[in-house]
Amino acid sequence: MCIRDRSDPDNGLEPKYYAIQKFTHKFDNDKPFQTELTIQKERVTIPKLLKKRVKFEYEVAENENPNDMDYSHIITFESNSGTHSGTAIDINTKKLYVYSGNQGTWISDNYRVGSNISEIEVRITGSNLSGSKLFISLTGGEPYSEVVFGQTTTKVGSNIRVKVALNSSNAELNAIAVYYKT
Repeated sequence: MCIRDRSDPDNGLEPKYYAIQKFTHKFDNDKPFQTELTIQKERVTIPKLLKKRVKFEYEVAENENPNDMDYSHIITFESNSGTHSGTAIDINTKKLYVYSGNQGTWISDNYRVGSNISEIEVRITGSNLSGSKLFISLTGGEPYSEVVFGQTTTKVGSNIRVKVALNSSNAELNAIAVYYKT
């Protein structure tokens, strides 16, 4: 059974078709007639995942490559990865945030590139990020160099590691896009 074009914004249901798993009619002499519906959870399909990924990459990259970079590495927060100091990853909202206090640091896992990087550019997406800083290492760790968002930097190395310093208790980071040339 399907119910057509129903919505319940309070429960996060937008207007569309929903498959009903179960329904129960309730009758009471003192109360109005009620129907309780159990809606089947929507399946995650490959086309839906691909559509979500394309939308995400469009938002991060704004579909531009003004510095003509050849490769990219996208860091998302779909699982708990990296090293935390006062930060945490909410895998439900897929965001990195400050867990305790007013600031925190997160260091990504190492991402190995096949050959030496000659130029690198980093973009981020999130909210309340003013005052936050981003650092990058192409040696897989120390030393890190501060990155200016959207500007290219000449660096040499083949191991990308990103360090983020969130400087606000309500800062949330959705994704990091690292673009580079070899």
